[in-house]
Amino acid sequence: MATGIGDVLVATGGAVGGIGMQLPNQMLLGGDNALSESLAGTVSDSGHLIADLGDGISDGLGQTGNIDDPASTTVQSLSTVVEDSGGIVQDLGTTVDSIGAFQGSPIEPITATASQVITTTGEKLEDGGTWLDGTLTSSQGQALTAPLDNVVTAIGGIGQTSAGGDNLIASTSLAVGDTTSGLGDGVSGLGQQLGDTSLLGDSTTTANLGTTVDDLGGSISTLGDGISGGLGTSGGDGNVVGTTLDGATGAVSGLGTTVSAAGTTVSDLGGTQTALAPLTDTTGSLVQQVGSTVTSTGDALGTATGSSGGQTLTQGLSTVVNGVADATGGSLVGGTTSSGNLLGGLTASVGATLDAQAQTDTGADTSTSTDGKHGLVSGLLGR
Repeated sequence: MATGIGDVLVATGGAVGGIGMQLPNQMLLGGDNALSESLAGTVSDSGHLIADLGDGISDGLGQTGNIDDPASTTVQSLSTVVEDSGGIVQDLGTTVDSIGAFQGSPIEPITATASQVITTTGEKLEDGGTWLDGTLTSSQGQALTAPLDNVVTAIGGIGQTSAGGDNLIASTSLAVGDTTSGLGDGVSGLGQQLGDTSLLGDSTTTANLGTTVDDLGGSISTLGDGISGGLGTSGGDGNVVGTTLDGATGAVSGLGTTVSAAGTTVSDLGGTQTALAPLTDTTGSLVQQVGSTVTSTGDALGTATGSSGGQTLTQGLSTVVNGVADATGGSLVGGTTSSGNLLGGLTASVGATLDAQAQTDTGADTSTSTDGKHGLVSGLLGR
């Protein structure tokens, strides 16, 4: 989705900038004067902001699957957007000043004061954009956005043609399983990173929260691995249903562990000597009990499917699944468009159309390409 959104924003920004360039020629504002010039600067800079936002989306999230840091790139581009907003506010301050000075207006003292306040605010915004850029590009900032890259990359894999699988069931299952596992890995990475921060001020509480998120990611990965290793190998004579169910029951057990860890986190929130301690201790204990129950259920289901009777049942079901898989051989899961999927191609076309309009309005080259895009995120947000 990032291709279309990014390109549309870039083209829209170009069109808005073109409108700003034409304002000094409008007789409604008295022709080319200080008021029309400052207003033109405000509109033109607004177009630059929109275009820069589009570039940030296209160059970051729009490149999901092609670069290692799609989320970080887009997040870091926000500093430019903030700086642009500072410039717009300063232009607005100049416009306000020009209104008061226009043909000797009696409100000039008021507008001059207001203009100074607005302009100073714009300068502060620009400084804030510079500070944000330094923060986001620092090692600490990159450490916080890196886990997001893992999650986005995993989600972006949806819509890609699987690298393996020679039948409909196997190809589809591999795509789903690999994407699920990748998402789980991303969530685990986020949890591990969270555990190393002092986001909540209390290192113990933060560590427990990180463990909870990490456990959740592990459960998601277990489910994905089961799908890939089970149904993703359909077409032979293996117990593909049994392997998939093993992953599912393991995920249930892991989810119980996650809930228990969440209970521990809740208990720690109240500390030991605060008014909230009795409430958080009681609530945390109840959550832990629920987690233990879920874990026990998952373990029991795993034992049942792994028993001789369970194996016999799942092998019978697998025989049916493998037969259907063999009947759909030939990689019936088709490829993707150059933008990764139908929506990617459609939105890219919309972006290209608006680009052409922007070139007509401004003479600027806002052409883009959708070559090499793959997956849900890049197909929708990239170029």
